[in-house]
Amino acid sequence: TSNAKIKEPGFMAALTLPILIALAGDERLVDNTASRAVLSNLDNVHLVTIPGSRHEIYRESPQYQDQLWQEIDRFLGVE
Repeated sequence: TSNAKIKEPGFMAALTLPILIALAGDERLVDNTASRAVLSNLDNVHLVTIPGSRHEIYRESPQYQDQLWQEIDRFLGVE
């Protein structure tokens, strides 16, 4: 399947596009420590945490959505 490729060693390191990853500060479904361990070594990844938010930040209350959009705008150079 097409998902098999993402399980190959070095898959993430092969990605060269700039990537924004927003972690939920109050995450309960994904292990943020493991995510940081995998992503923090990649030069093209900009990793941010939205404190207090939960898993689907874009579906959170406006205070967390606003923070997420600010990070997206900053990443895209829209500020």
